[in-house]
Amino acid sequence: MILMFVISCCFSGNLIASSSDYKTFKGVPCNFHGASIGAINQNAKLGSLVNHCRPSSRGYPNKRGQSVNVKRGTPVYALANMTLVRVLNKSAIKNCKAQTEAEERQGIGPNNCQKPYDGMELMFKDELGNVILFYHLMSENPFVPGFNKGKCKISELYKPLSEATGPERRKMLPRGCGGLHKTKVKKGDLIGWSGATGMGSGEHFSFAIKVVNHPDFPGKQGWIIPSNELTWENYPTNNNLIYLLPLKKPSDSKKDSLRKIKLSTDPKRRLTFCSFKNNLNTTTNVYETIKGCKEGHDKISYRFYLKQQNLSWVNYYGEDID
Repeated sequence: MILMFVISCCFSGNLIASSSDYKTFKGVPCNFHGASIGAINQNAKLGSLVNHCRPSSRGYPNKRGQSVNVKRGTPVYALANMTLVRVLNKSAIKNCKAQTEAEERQGIGPNNCQKPYDGMELMFKDELGNVILFYHLMSENPFVPGFNKGKCKISELYKPLSEATGPERRKMLPRGCGGLHKTKVKKGDLIGWSGATGMGSGEHFSFAIKVVNHPDFPGKQGWIIPSNELTWENYPTNNNLIYLLPLKKPSDSKKDSLRKIKLSTDPKRRLTFCSFKNNLNTTTNVYETIKGCKEGHDKISYRFYLKQQNLSWVNYYGEDID
C-alpha cells in the first residue's frame, strides 16, 4: 500500500510527491547530477537576467542557450512531451574560426582550434507551444541517425550554414542524411548526448526555453534563463507546467550511454508524412508512417505536416516559419 501511494503521488497530475527521491526546484539548480550551470544565455528577455550560479560568467553577446558543464557523451533527456521543429548538424572535427569576441579573447583561431566541435542543434515545441532549444550536442541522435554516417560524415573544419557549399549544407540537414526517423518524444526520453567545443573546459551542452504560453508569464513571450525561472523536477510526472531536468543521475543514465545504444540507419525506418481529406473535403488529416502513404493519400513535407497540427518549423531564433 505504501509503494502504491508513492507511485501515484509522484506521477499523477498536479500532485507533488511526498517521496524523498522526488524534488522540485525553482529554476534549474546550479549543480545537479554531476553537472554545473555555466554561462547564461544573452537572448533572455523575461524574468531574472543575472547568473546567480556563476555571477562572473555572462556568456558572449547573443548567446542563445545556458551552458551546462558536463562530460562529453553524457545522455541528455526531454524536458517535456515535445515535437521536433528544427534540426541542424553543424558539427566538425575542429573549429578554427573564432565566432565571437569571447572566443577571440580565449585565443580561438587558426593556431588554437576547438577540437572536437559538436554542433548538433535541436529545437522542439512542448504541448503548450513553448520552444525548447538544445545545442552543442554530439552528432549522434535518434531523430536523424544518418548524421555523421557515410556521405554525411562531418567535415574537417567548421563552417556556419551561411558559408557552407551545397554538399556541405546537405550533410547538415535531415533530407540528405537519411531523413527523419523520429519526431516526437515524451518527457524523460533520450534525445542525444552532450558534446564539447574543445575538450577539457569545453565539455558542455547549451539549452534554453522560449516562453510562448506559460502561466508563470501570463500574456508574455520571450526567452528565459533556465537556472532562474520555471519549476523543475528530478523525475518525470505528467504535469506539463513542470519541466524535467535535462540530465539524470549517473546511475540512472548508464543504460543510455552511447556505446550501449544502437541507432539504426535502416532506410526502412525513415518517416514519410502523408495527408488526406475527410469525406466532406473540408479538413486535411495528416499522419507519419514508415510504410509509405496509403493509396489515394498525398506525400507532404514535414513543414506542412507540422502546420496541419498548428505547429511550425522555426528558424535560428526560435521564430515560426510559415
